[in-house]
Amino acid sequence: MNHFARFKQKGEKNSAEKPAQADGVEHLEVEGTKKGAAAISDEKKGAKGAGNFGADETTGHDRAEKKNPWALYQARAHVVHGRPVTLAQDCGNKAELAHIQELGLTLDQAQSLVRMIGKCSHRSFPALQRFLQHDGRYFLVWELTELSLNKVFASKCPITESELAQIVWPVLKGIRVLHSRGRALATLGAETILVTETGGVKIAGVEHSCQTDPADMNAATLKLAALATIISGLLKNNGFEIPWSAEAQGLPQRLVENSLDELLRDPFFTRMEGDGGLKLVVQVVNKTAYHKVEFVRRVTNLLRSAILLAVEKSLGVPLAGRPVRCPTLSDPPELFPFDLSALADNMGLRVFEQVQEGITRIFEQLEGAGAQRERSDATSVDGLTETAR
Repeated sequence: MNHFARFKQKGEKNSAEKPAQADGVEHLEVEGTKKGAAAISDEKKGAKGAGNFGADETTGHDRAEKKNPWALYQARAHVVHGRPVTLAQDCGNKAELAHIQELGLTLDQAQSLVRMIGKCSHRSFPALQRFLQHDGRYFLVWELTELSLNKVFASKCPITESELAQIVWPVLKGIRVLHSRGRALATLGAETILVTETGGVKIAGVEHSCQTDPADMNAATLKLAALATIISGLLKNNGFEIPWSAEAQGLPQRLVENSLDELLRDPFFTRMEGDGGLKLVVQVVNKTAYHKVEFVRRVTNLLRSAILLAVEKSLGVPLAGRPVRCPTLSDPPELFPFDLSALADNMGLRVFEQVQEGITRIFEQLEGAGAQRERSDATSVDGLTETAR
């Protein structure tokens, strides 16, 4: 659910923006020409709309909403999409999913991070939808992405030259946006290039981008060399079944040798097919690559009742009327399905510790059983994948 107004960039309707046509060759106008300066200006104006947090520090968008994220969203699974996040479902609109990241930062650090994300906002980066504060902890709610390029490698899914262009172009645009702000990605790898369900490409890690001196901007610091390595891997991933053109084969070398402006004018990107060009790749990869997912497990009502009954017998205090929260295995061990601290005055410290230890052991046993099931499931999936191949 969005809680901040969005406004689109000029031409954002086609998220895989194509180079402009001029003199029979498609290219992107760059700074130094009248049209190019206007295009860059439009991009800066529209950058705020790519996410929900604008670059204007006076808007208050760096102020955290004081709301419990787990009252707004239902946690379903822990995944890694360029960063460890929790896949969650909006409690008010079940059709809306999001990735929630907990920050281990102070308020000042978290606000500074959110402001920086706003300043670098662009459709090449995942949109930051909400900034939440609860119980002294801070959370970022990101737009949903479906998979990373790592999964493309794992699936052995062959890609076309059009799809290759569709992957590289948004990454170059994102690098260009950071470059124009004197910044560069801290890292770029197959695991940080993400693809949405509809086939859009996003770069994770804008929040960790570094201030870089213009004199130090080169293929290595701009992560163009890292991108060249990723593209070389994608070219090899197809095997010999699908031959690549000379232009495609030479792309990794051009990424290292050419300037950013030259790359954005490269005729190779005329192969892009517009919105949805990678949607089929997403579908195929999801069906052929193994995805490690750690599900958020909740204590069953039967087990919860058993725990409550055991505690009641130990304490001689009825707990039936107390509100009960089902814990997840991601909770710190001091959090339990009822408020023991409220009863601490009615029991000895030793009994209190024994109850804590007992419930912790139960959760550890659950976690061990769950991990064993995951290993069994992974073996089954790997076997099925190998058979399919």
